[in-house]
Amino acid sequence: MAKIKWSTEPTGRRVVIDGMITAAEDLTELASGSPPATPLTLDVGGIRAFTSSGIQAWLETLRQLRGAGCRLVFERLSPAVVRQTMSIYDFLAGGAIRSVLAPYLCPACDAEVEEEIAVVDPPPAVAPTRRCTCGTDMDFDDLPGPYACLLREATGRPS
Repeated sequence: MAKIKWSTEPTGRRVVIDGMITAAEDLTELASGSPPATPLTLDVGGIRAFTSSGIQAWLETLRQLRGAGCRLVFERLSPAVVRQTMSIYDFLAGGAIRSVLAPYLCPACDAEVEEEIAVVDPPPAVAPTRRCTCGTDMDFDDLPGPYACLLREATGRPS
């Protein structure tokens, strides 16, 4: 089940979502907690998975927010969110993307790291490796194509 943490900032409301999105009740607070016509920043770096009913609830909740006039901004797209974004049309309901989390795995010590990549123009390349604290090169732990495509699209550049 998802955990949702709200905070208010000078630029609008901010939500941090962690866990697995499983059903509509996971997102009830999200749909009811944001006043219309305000920016809503969603930090989705902690989302680890979606069930099929969770995907439906997610899509409906974001459509409700957008319909109420909320401007959606997404930060720290986790690998689970990146996969869904690349598989399902309008998964982010037209929201802007500020950054994604690129997953890396160390073959020597099994350390896992998610490195935040900011959306900038021109889009940055996704590094195939990064240095682990043990001194070994960590490998990118997903398919790099969807990340590169998403970063390009987020800057408004064609794929």
